[in-house]
Amino acid sequence: PWQVNSIMYAISSQNGTEVFNTELVGYSIYRNSPTVFNDSLFINQTRYIEGVNALNGSRYLFKQSDDLSDGAWELAVDNDFTYSCHDDGIQLRDKTTGERIATITDTDVQSPLLDGYGNIIVYQTTQLRSHDIETQTRNWVLDLASSTPIQKVAIRRNTVIAITQEVM
Repeated sequence: PWQVNSIMYAISSQNGTEVFNTELVGYSIYRNSPTVFNDSLFINQTRYIEGVNALNGSRYLFKQSDDLSDGAWELAVDNDFTYSCHDDGIQLRDKTTGERIATITDTDVQSPLLDGYGNIIVYQTTQLRSHDIETQTRNWVLDLASSTPIQKVAIRRNTVIAITQEVM
């Protein structure tokens, strides 16, 4: 992937003034938005996971490692871990050190979502998949009745919303 140095800006929604800006070294322009959790931003980059203080822009986690395979899309974050989809599965990493804790085996999946009940939801092409985080086992797979791929997913309480790209 093409990588460049980028600037991340934080702007006040109240008055439009800049709160801070911070350089993201080697930020892949093909990755999606940062994931916000409490006072932190987490960014999944190619072979990097970066943690940034959302209040002042200071970086406190910049994990570059050979055991980080190419990442895809957003991260999910809870009190302890980041969850990111990679070539070898869904990686669970310590939120403060970036060290890999476990990998849930599943390939070609994207955009992990936490349901608040101990499960992580991912998608692959036209399938939604659920995994139990603690046991790292698959709960279920649902093939959507769509001939086009899932483009975005969201979750509210115990309901997963999936949007496919239908051609008109």
